[in-house]
Amino acid sequence: MRRAAVLVAFVALPAHAQDRPFTGPVVGIEGGYLEHHFSLEFEQRDAADTLVARQSRYYRSHGVGGGVFGGYDWAISDRGRLGLELGATAGGDTNTADLGSFGSLSLKPRFGASAAVRAGYVLAPSAMVYAAAGYGGNAYRVRDTARLGNSAELEWGSSFLVGAGAEFRLADRIGLRVDGRHVDNQTWRVFVGVPIRF
Repeated sequence: MRRAAVLVAFVALPAHAQDRPFTGPVVGIEGGYLEHHFSLEFEQRDAADTLVARQSRYYRSHGVGGGVFGGYDWAISDRGRLGLELGATAGGDTNTADLGSFGSLSLKPRFGASAAVRAGYVLAPSAMVYAAAGYGGNAYRVRDTARLGNSAELEWGSSFLVGAGAEFRLADRIGLRVDGRHVDNQTWRVFVGVPIRF
């Protein structure tokens, strides 16, 4: 009798796991639209070196990027999910600020990294929507012909991130997701990914 009870419990475990979609470990690849942006502050001073005006100007580049991600999701209710996710990205175009006769400042993307908490809601066994919040950063190769002096500070930048997306199950382990994220003063992206769950 005891052996039969253990066998029944063991056989029932996979069925119970399938009743909780979008849980457990997940890894995947993704790619799509990636924008890099930064701002420069300009000051206007008079002959006595008194500040007259100050303004900021944004510079943006648009390109294609990709990345990998991995994490873990827990079921906090029948439909609620809470997860942690780490990600790495690469790609996008070089972002250049043309400063006319003074020269230029260019930032060539090297890589990005992020850590986020995801809160999801399961709409159906095959569909979940989620929001994300966390912290991210990006590394750049800086070329400064304008000799701004502090441009080396732009080689690495980081800030808070926010995002949202949706994940769809295509099979027991493989899915499709659409994910949009913004790292403040760094990047904005919309990626399509293939999550694999274990």
